[in-house]
Amino acid sequence: MKHLLRAVLNSWFSRRRRAARGSLRALTTLGLGLCLASAACRNGASSGAVPPSKEPHRVVHCFAPERGAVGLRRDEDLVVLVHGCNSSIAKFENLAKEFESRGQQVACFGYDDRDSLISSARELNVALDELRGRLGAGQVTLIGHSQGGLIARRAAAAVDQSPVRVTQLVTIAAPFSGIRSARNCGSLPIHILTFGISAGVCQMIAGRKWTEIHRRAPFMVNPPALAPEVQRHLAVLTDETAACLARGKRGCDQDNIVFTLKEQGLGYLDDTRIERQVVRAEHAAIVGEEGRVSVALIALLEAEDILRAPAHETAVAALPLHE
Repeated sequence: MKHLLRAVLNSWFSRRRRAARGSLRALTTLGLGLCLASAACRNGASSGAVPPSKEPHRVVHCFAPERGAVGLRRDEDLVVLVHGCNSSIAKFENLAKEFESRGQQVACFGYDDRDSLISSARELNVALDELRGRLGAGQVTLIGHSQGGLIARRAAAAVDQSPVRVTQLVTIAAPFSGIRSARNCGSLPIHILTFGISAGVCQMIAGRKWTEIHRRAPFMVNPPALAPEVQRHLAVLTDETAACLARGKRGCDQDNIVFTLKEQGLGYLDDTRIERQVVRAEHAAIVGEEGRVSVALIALLEAEDILRAPAHETAVAALPLHE
């Protein structure tokens, strides 16, 4: 009997130790994964020197956001640019200059990238609605990069507000199928095994949007349909397989893939208004950086009649797709 009791106790303690080790591994994996997700956000910025937006939840000048509300030419179309995670309005300055040089009025939306994506999209809709009187008959094209693409899509959906002020939607390198490195944030067993610590880690690293960015999130699994006012959605997916962060003697030692094509997959492809274009480019380089614009993106926007043909040669230097 004594031996039997000892065997039962040893078995119980063994299971407890395995469960504790499993919880520790899960928490470690979660932390590392979310650190990678955070790093992905950092890669989305043009440089570490890019300041955060000082005008959250407002449609403002792309070149001087401190000037506040953007001035509009009545009854003319408007392009609104939405930056990605850990980036700012400054990220889109060169692309905004391209639109302006071709006679198109453009503005930028600044927001807190740690806020809820749904909340940010709602604020974007409110900001666009405030422009209604000054815009007149002008139509709105939303262009969102990375996390900004998720926000732009939500703002163009048939929720919260009707009618939507968006006629055309362009998303670039947006993780519509959820961020793989944040997958453990959607795992209830991990949250239970770690006594809720994992949920705190998710929120600490990703902010208030942590429940919306993993692949199991309703935001990803059941996205609302586009509003009837939206005539088209051009989804630009970046094939980042050739992107390299560090090269060695034998080639690439560390890739620079932020989101795979699978992560960028759209969950509502039955909508005939959606057009899918794949471009071989790095995640950040696709929208340009440090005084240069992406040749691939400019050519695509011209071909899709989103960016007007130039009246003269642009002075902005071209940005190569890869180093």
